[in-house]
Amino acid sequence: MNQGWGPGLKDAECFMACDLTAGFVGELNGKPIGCMTMAKYGDSFAVGGCYIVNKKYRGRGYGKKIFDAAVASAKPSRSIGIISGLSLLEEMHQRYGFNAQFYGAFFVFNIQTALQ
Repeated sequence: MNQGWGPGLKDAECFMACDLTAGFVGELNGKPIGCMTMAKYGDSFAVGGCYIVNKKYRGRGYGKKIFDAAVASAKPSRSIGIISGLSLLEEMHQRYGFNAQFYGAFFVFNIQTALQ
């Protein structure tokens, strides 16, 4: 959460259960600095998500390289869906030819504070 990202506890596990090649990790000098998933479902569909780059390395093109590798793994024959919880990524997705189909809301429920 300190990176501005709140994945589900089992998100990566679900993607990897569908496709063992779904995980992409960007490294710099042997240190992970970002990641994304792109799970391929057969030959016709893929879905990407869990995209984040450490704040220290944003704006330097590292995230684009991770995103490019993930998307390339699903092309050319698959329809690709991207799940993003950040509206600021919409412009980047549009540059790649993606169009928003719907908007959702992300709610965080903290049982400890809710029951007080």
